[in-house]
Amino acid sequence: MDELGLSVRAGREEDAPAIRSIGIRTYVDHFSAIWGEEGLSRYLERHFAEDHIRRELRGTDTRYLVAYQGGEAIGFAKLNFNAPLPSGEGRGAELQKIYFLKGSTGRGYGESLLKHCLSEAVARDEPFIWLDVLKSNAGARAFYEKHGFKLVGEKAMDTDRMQIGLFVLARPLR
Repeated sequence: MDELGLSVRAGREEDAPAIRSIGIRTYVDHFSAIWGEEGLSRYLERHFAEDHIRRELRGTDTRYLVAYQGGEAIGFAKLNFNAPLPSGEGRGAELQKIYFLKGSTGRGYGESLLKHCLSEAVARDEPFIWLDVLKSNAGARAFYEKHGFKLVGEKAMDTDRMQIGLFVLARPLR
C-alpha cells in the first residue's frame, strides 16, 4: 500500500469481473459521445468481454495491474508488451488503458498506477513505453508529458459515428 492508501497488484483471473465492470463504466463515462448506441455496445463487448479479459490475464503478452482502495477494486491499467508503435518504428510496452472509477480520480492514483506500469515495463526489459491519447484530451496529454512522455506521432481511430484523432506519446525506459 502506498502513502495514498492505494494498493496495486498484478491482475488475476478472479479480477476479470471487476476489470470488466470498471472498464465499461469508465469508458461509457468518458467516451460514449464519440459512438452511436449500437457501435458503443459492440465496442464494449469486444474489448471488455469477461472471457477475453480472462484469456489476457492467463497470457504473457498483456498485464493488467489492478488498483485497490480499502479492499475494493477502483481502477486498473492494461499493458501490452512488445507492441509495435503505430508508425512501425520499434516495439515497446503499450500502456493501453489507465481507468479509474468516478470518485477515484484527482487523488494522485493515476500517478501511482503509472509508476507501477513503468516498473513492469522496465522489468520486462522494454526499450520504451508508449500510449495514445485523444487529441481533444489536453489534460491527459499534459499528465503524461509531465511524466517524461514525448509526442512521437499521430493516428486516427474510427468509431461508428466519426474519425477521432489521437496523439501517440512515448517515453524511453533505458
